[in-house]
Amino acid sequence: MVCKSALIPGYYCLTKPLELKHTDNTSIADHSTEVDPSDISAESAGTQEEEKEAEYAAGSTAATRPRFSAACDIFHGSWVYDESYPLYRAPNCPFMDPGFRCEQNGRPNLEYMKYRWQPHDCNLPRFNATDMLERLRGQRMVFVGDSLGRNHWESTLCMLAEGVANKSRIYEINGETISKHKGSLSFRFEDYNCIIAYYRSPFLIPQTRPPHKSPKGVKCALQVDTLTWSWREWRNADILVFNAGHWWTEDKIFKKNCYFQVGDRLMMDMDLETGFKTALQTWGKWMEQYLDPKKTQVIFRSFAPVHFRGGAWNKGGHCHEDTHPMTDEEVKAEMTTVPWTNAIISDEIESNMKRDAMSFIDITTATKHRSDGHGGLWQKNYTLVPTPRNRQDCSHFCLPGVPDTWNELMFATLLAKGRRDWRQPIRY
Repeated sequence: MVCKSALIPGYYCLTKPLELKHTDNTSIADHSTEVDPSDISAESAGTQEEEKEAEYAAGSTAATRPRFSAACDIFHGSWVYDESYPLYRAPNCPFMDPGFRCEQNGRPNLEYMKYRWQPHDCNLPRFNATDMLERLRGQRMVFVGDSLGRNHWESTLCMLAEGVANKSRIYEINGETISKHKGSLSFRFEDYNCIIAYYRSPFLIPQTRPPHKSPKGVKCALQVDTLTWSWREWRNADILVFNAGHWWTEDKIFKKNCYFQVGDRLMMDMDLETGFKTALQTWGKWMEQYLDPKKTQVIFRSFAPVHFRGGAWNKGGHCHEDTHPMTDEEVKAEMTTVPWTNAIISDEIESNMKRDAMSFIDITTATKHRSDGHGGLWQKNYTLVPTPRNRQDCSHFCLPGVPDTWNELMFATLLAKGRRDWRQPIRY
């Protein structure tokens, strides 16, 4: 059973202290020589894989943990420094927005790419792009959500693309470019007849003009009793991946003179939490009515923490100084609140009639330590167009980086469920 202490107020569990260690179990301070990630060749990566297999045979500390199983709590663990990471490099992935290309945009410190999530009680299966593509053969995987969902989706594209030698065999089905696109995008992996798609829907419900005869000053409405209009386009997908929360704030709703709407009535007194809960109930009712659990699996991931220090995103908040994961003590001191959206999402899934086909994955616990993983000042080419220090991006994450771990947790969850093609043995 997954411990919910980091997700939902009122739940508590004991976890081991989080320590940042290299894979040889020495501390980071013991390693004074930095290794340029670009120096890691395919041959050396293969050697490292062989060494890891030898560790299992020799019975090292990491190897003595049990291998991944459905019973393992994969969401509580620690970040360990691993020279075999990252799983891909940005220059080799054409399916990535410029804003996520921190290394190419001039970020000097690259250690953020080299941390791997290690559960306390077992080992995650190492991501195998070819294995994942075989499981996705002939299927359609769709991400629905906000720009953090897009961050996750682009990570998925890059990770899977490592299993395809000829990248021209991966293309957007309508010939669209990935950059600055605000609607939907669908990339086909031709050799596997597989589509990985993204539909932008920051609220998961429609944002429209206010109803007729609304009070003066009301500029928009959020229809909490209606699911996002794109649902007809992705209802038959094999895997649906949702996220929500980053747009559910006072700044993005009420301060923009936007209010919740039910039917033809504007609910001027409905608060933020009630609005989100009503919207999730609408999502849940849609699932009960339309979801075919024999065909479709649903993933809803938890909130990805932001790390603005010294102010909000529009008031000088910054994160560019961070170069390594936060310790437990730093997290406790700086991140005292639990994302309130997590409990609402989890409760909606737990009470849903189709819950056996659904999974709520906790990325909050791991991500809250990764203040070093954001775009910060490097959301564009810093040499050509320096980013003002008071306009940093401490919400989205560099790629490769933290969202790759979200994918490792997501694919491990699908393997644990063991439905359809995910029932096959894991290739380590």
